[in-house]
Amino acid sequence: MHPRIQAYVEEVRGILGEGPEASELVARIQVAAKDLVSQPLDLGPELRRVPDEGYGRNLIYRDPDFGFVVIAMAWPPGIQGAPHDHGTWGVVAVAEGQVVLVNYEREDDGSNPAVVKLRPRDRVEGKVGDVGYVLPPEVDFHTVGNSNPDGFSLTIHTYGFDIQECNLLCPDTGQLKRVFPTYN
Repeated sequence: MHPRIQAYVEEVRGILGEGPEASELVARIQVAAKDLVSQPLDLGPELRRVPDEGYGRNLIYRDPDFGFVVIAMAWPPGIQGAPHDHGTWGVVAVAEGQVVLVNYEREDDGSNPAVVKLRPRDRVEGKVGDVGYVLPPEVDFHTVGNSNPDGFSLTIHTYGFDIQECNLLCPDTGQLKRVFPTYN
């Protein structure tokens, strides 16, 4: 593991070990993530893999004690993920290129869980060194994508647990589809 990633993991473990409430936890991990991507990271080709379509999810670390994961997300030019949730806190740090992170809030009352209406809550136009977050339940649905049509981007995501399933929102219908993300 890259020495700076190892130091970051140890810092996240320390923060989690202190047991702060979720908003403080995310704020502190954002500071650590910003430090992680403040200098170029050479993560090697195995953490920059991209499938034939879409973006790459490359597992860097899964914590055996606290359950959090650190993932390198590889974004080809112009690729944008669909609105989705995770059900756990997350921190997104831009390590290379530029991305856009849009957090949404629900417009509907949640009475029909199969159909969701969202409106943008905030938008982060991220360049190297910038950090965003998700924090359910208020800030869970979000999109991430490469906002550079001509260049590759790489983001480092830290999630409260290893996400085995999530809800993907079809923007045209507002219907949720259960998906099961995998690693490359």
